Amino acid sequence: MRRRRTVAGGPLLGRRVGTLHVPAAGAKTISSLRLPQLGRGKFSAIEVSTDVLDRVCRRENIERIDLVKLDVEGAESDVLAGATRVLHEMRPVWIFEALDITSGAWATRALELIGQFSSAGYDLFEFLPSGELKPHSVREDYPLQSNCNLVAVARERFESIRPMLAMN
Repeated sequence: MRRRRTVAGGPLLGRRVGTLHVPAAGAKTISSLRLPQLGRGKFSAIEVSTDVLDRVCRRENIERIDLVKLDVEGAESDVLAGATRVLHEMRPVWIFEALDITSGAWATRALELIGQFSSAGYDLFEFLPSGELKPHSVREDYPLQSNCNLVAVARERFESIRPMLAMN
């Protein structure tokens, strides 16, 4: 029987080991790792530890990852920058959020994040209201009103998601 383990919590994941000052508001409706436009002046900052996913996997002796749910309020590209081994060798399925409004706080765009997955040999899919997946057509902009939750699947793992595709 395979050992299953879920890893959550711990330090904030990013592109480097260190610390980061993040906004702390107390408002339950606002969540961000960068100071949001909404509510400026109502935030204080707290310092949190940062680490990289590849290092966490080495330290915890994690040799295989099947699925990563990545929703870090626009810092997805930073997390991928610290997950080279996970992205290129472990090849998990990634569920992630692609929004220009959140990635803009990190001086990047959702299209750049999508490019990181594509250049690593992943195909992109989006969820339909039925819960099925359909191939994602890359576009120039990813506004708030768009279907922003995408799935990246390593091309060699395509067969593992075929039953979930709307075209079946």
